[in-house]
Amino acid sequence: MLIGITGITFSQQPSTSNWFTVQMPVIYNSHWQSLHEISYRTLGEAVKLNQLFIRTGVRYTVNAKWNTSLICDLVHSRVKPYDKNDLEFGDEIRVTEELSHKYPIGKTFSLQHRLRVEERFFGETSLGNDYKALRLRYRLAAQKRLSSKWNLQLADEYLEQYLANHWMYNSNRLSFSGYYLFAQNAHLELTYYWIRFATKSQHVFSVSLQNRILVKSKKKVNGS
Repeated sequence: MLIGITGITFSQQPSTSNWFTVQMPVIYNSHWQSLHEISYRTLGEAVKLNQLFIRTGVRYTVNAKWNTSLICDLVHSRVKPYDKNDLEFGDEIRVTEELSHKYPIGKTFSLQHRLRVEERFFGETSLGNDYKALRLRYRLAAQKRLSSKWNLQLADEYLEQYLANHWMYNSNRLSFSGYYLFAQNAHLELTYYWIRFATKSQHVFSVSLQNRILVKSKKKVNGS
């Protein structure tokens, strides 16, 4: 029964959505940073809220190629997106462990691998009781630097979920992104996603603004 409800929820996502995201990572040194993000995701092409996504976490950079993250998300989602007049929302707490690798090819091209393990805890709604799930995500991206300000990226991400003692296909996300560095520590990202669920597809248009905050350590003064 739980599998059926979850499958219905995935299949009844709106066919289109717009995502508006602000990211403000805080860089403490060459290894450590904290992650802060909020995303407003619409119900179709309208401005009505379908999902509010709030993220916090910490990232450790091992070297120029490897980094790992521990992330906690609060996801506030419309329970019945197929009914625009229904205002019920449900909450999910998502704990994610992430490992990323960047493999440079020449001076302007790179391949990026990202593996995520997500522990998902869903609250009770009118569709059913609270439950939990485990989701695996693998993403492969190819990025091309066009200039000092512009980058292009083509990526594909596969998602598989473990729920009620079964592994099942969750979705596949194909995306194409353009990055514009408009300041030393800030960039704008425009992305188109084609997301394939088990029974239907979704088109997503995303605008993301990232502003990196650098924390400078205080220099010691002699005699202090």
